[in-house]
Amino acid sequence: MKAKVNDKIRIVNKMNDWSMDYKEGDIFTVESTWYGGVNVKSASGIPLSLDEVEYEILQEESPSDTGKKINVLFHADSERGIEKALQSAAGFLQYERGEKNLVELEILAEGEAVSGFQASSSNQELLCQLQKEGVKFAACKKAAESLHISEEEIILGIRMVESGIAELIEKQNQGFAYIKM
Repeated sequence: MKAKVNDKIRIVNKMNDWSMDYKEGDIFTVESTWYGGVNVKSASGIPLSLDEVEYEILQEESPSDTGKKINVLFHADSERGIEKALQSAAGFLQYERGEKNLVELEILAEGEAVSGFQASSSNQELLCQLQKEGVKFAACKKAAESLHISEEEIILGIRMVESGIAELIEKQNQGFAYIKM
């Protein structure tokens, strides 16, 4: 779904590591749109151009129309595991959104699973669709290095983390349910 002027959006996947004008979780009002995203103004008044994989549109619903908030981390450390995580994420999102639940979902790849995040992977189409639906992705930098996979080979929008284990612990401390694939 494309954002329209005056829609409220939330940053879910910041892609510009150099900008200090916005961060994940920030909420903006759309001022104008372009074919690949939207234009907004930061709190300091600086114009920002955001790619559509960086944000989710906030739906205006009455409290009785919304369900509960669900935070989930799918963790994979094998090629088969990342395929299962992607398939499971698609089905999980469809079900929970049908229940009107607000879902925050991240898929973390460690070990051999990182190869499933390469642009040349057969997973690319499903992964990009899930990104558009707000799913966040993280790949262990150490695992990528051990597999001789450069950051440039990873699909755009996937966050590289220094340590997959540290990311997993951080998400669990934030209340994310942990599902091993």
